[in-house]
Parts: sequence; C-alpha cells; structure tokens
Amino acid sequence: FLTDSDSHLIRWWDPDKKLVFRLAGSGTASYGGDGAAALEAGLRYPFGIAVDREGALLVADTFNHRIRRLSLE
Repeated sequence: FLTDSDSHLIRWWDPDKKLVFRLAGSGTASYGGDGAAALEAGLRYPFGIAVDREGALLVADTFNHRIRRLSLE
C-alpha cells in the first residue's frame, strides 16, 4: 500500500503484475465519502498508512485532520 499525497490517493502495488492501482480517493483534495466506496472518498494529503488487526487500512488524512479507516472487503 502506498500513499500518493500530492494526488490525494491511496494506491496498491501488485508486484506480480508490476502495476499500481488506485485503492482509495477521488484524486482531488476534499473531504467526504464516509460510509461509501473507498474510490469515492475525499482525501487531503494522505501521508501515513497502517493496517489494523482486522486488516483495515488506517490512513492519516493529514489536512482533513482525520484518521480514516478503509475496509478492504
């Protein structure tokens, strides 16, 4: 998992296919999308990322001053 801060996205690297996919974020600096699909989420400079015990991603949505939880289901 990668944070693409300047593009306001969370990306995923598939080493087998050698491709990068957009996992979360709309690509514009905004806030929104709670409870909706991760690809529709509005992020503003996501810098930090971690995985919790349940396998969800925790994203430091820096300029929205939030920790966002993304389910990978």
